Amino acid sequence: LGSTPEVRSAAHRHNCRIVCADCNAEVFRGLRYMLDPDGPETYIHTDWRDMAAVPEGIDLVIADGSLNMLPTGDHQQILAEIHRLLRPDGLAVIRVHKRVPPRFSEPVAVFEWHRRHTPGEPVFTATRTFLDMLWAEPGSNMISFPEYHRKVEALYHQRLITQDEYDAYAELIRVNRIKLYYSDQAHFEHLVAAWFEIEEVRFGDDYSGFEAHPIYVLRNK
Repeated sequence: LGSTPEVRSAAHRHNCRIVCADCNAEVFRGLRYMLDPDGPETYIHTDWRDMAAVPEGIDLVIADGSLNMLPTGDHQQILAEIHRLLRPDGLAVIRVHKRVPPRFSEPVAVFEWHRRHTPGEPVFTATRTFLDMLWAEPGSNMISFPEYHRKVEALYHQRLITQDEYDAYAELIRVNRIKLYYSDQAHFEHLVAAWFEIEEVRFGDDYSGFEAHPIYVLRNK
């Protein structure tokens, strides 16, 4: 579900037939240069809430944060569509962005922690999750990245973050104009139980705050 180049590359490395289901052909084409290796792909222009155009009997559905691109009220419908598309014993591997309690009391503390403890990690990956937990809207758990970047800019003008830290975020705003909806873990697992068995929950452990981004391995019922 989407055009994530790492997922597409993995499919090509394992000689899998891959169908990319997304509503943005421009992003699908634009990310092609990142594929390693490249290979044949089928693109289907579709909304994840209604994937009638996608053939059924699929072995594996991979969704890297895809559900969180839409409000949590739509997640049940997306999961139902994934269940319908999969073969009876098919697998869904879904990375979910889940809301966790804030680790820091204020944004400037996040950047101070990064400077002291993870200076070698890129600013965005090191700080993003912790800022998300401070800035997500109550109730909807929504992050608006244009608003997010305005807050980062305010920190810069108050001289609370460095030029390099500001530049790292400013570079992203050109392409990062999205909204993200964090999931509640208990609610997500309740929805999943209608169609899937949770076989495993993994964590990438490849950037700071990875605990808020579990990878669910789901077996179709």
